[in-house]
Amino acid sequence: MKTSSFTIRPDTRFNLKLTVLSHGYFQTPPFGWDAASGVFSIAMRLGGGEPFIVGVRENGDGGLRVAVPGKPDDEKKREIRRVVSHCLKLDEDLSGFYSLCEKTKRFSGAERAGAGRLLRSPTAFEDIVKAQLATNVAWKQAVRMIHNLCELGPKVPGSDRRLFPEPGAILSAGESWLREHARVGYRAGYVIDLCEKVAEGSLDLSPVDRGEMRGDDLKRLFMSVKGVGKSTAHYLMMLHGEYSHLSIDSATHAVMRKIAGKEMTDEQIESRYRRWGRYKALALWYEWVTASGWIERAEDGEA
Repeated sequence: MKTSSFTIRPDTRFNLKLTVLSHGYFQTPPFGWDAASGVFSIAMRLGGGEPFIVGVRENGDGGLRVAVPGKPDDEKKREIRRVVSHCLKLDEDLSGFYSLCEKTKRFSGAERAGAGRLLRSPTAFEDIVKAQLATNVAWKQAVRMIHNLCELGPKVPGSDRRLFPEPGAILSAGESWLREHARVGYRAGYVIDLCEKVAEGSLDLSPVDRGEMRGDDLKRLFMSVKGVGKSTAHYLMMLHGEYSHLSIDSATHAVMRKIAGKEMTDEQIESRYRRWGRYKALALWYEWVTASGWIERAEDGEA
């Protein structure tokens, strides 16, 4: 099928590679990353239509070129633009973070680098399931579990790519399938409980998707989900624009040993970033990606 394209122009400097590789979600459906060509892709479906893949690349003048199959009408273009902008957080205002960065030498290049945006899934439901499956396990194993789960998702015609499954598809497969085939272990119960609540309407995630929840309300919602503890809730908050809480786990401590050159307690880590206020988690993330070697390992497929 022939393709067409259109351009999205972020309001501020934007770095596609740094955003895509901001953490490990780029390795999971519905995403793809071609390091050689610098193309980020998203498998998606509009309404009840057939799944398809869009490709996003930097076009050299600060814009993003979005390639789509066929010639979508204006309404479909708007929806594609919405999904791409949501996943890449193109509409987020980071001016407050950049102002603080300019006051610290090791952070002064953040704005010029276009840093600060973290890749997120098309829906909060997908973000939460991925976070549930990434709890108490090595990331590579979490990626395998997520890919196994996504065997339940619709396949893109002519491709091996799949969409993330809807709650109903996961419920139809059942908890035993999650344990025995997707190999998610005890997390199966957490995923099923989430899917049941979303399907029956007792947990409404649409305000999160629309960016209408902030602060303690957002934290309470994430903490209400089984399998989401404090650290995971703080991580999910980062993906949805709240950076006032640090996500501290064993991986955080390992990174801090490299950054600070010593063991640090949770309290010491909190103290290190306290002056960043509502941007403290973003400051820790920026040090992590610039000092841990994550980007290089991710590019080499070792992350």
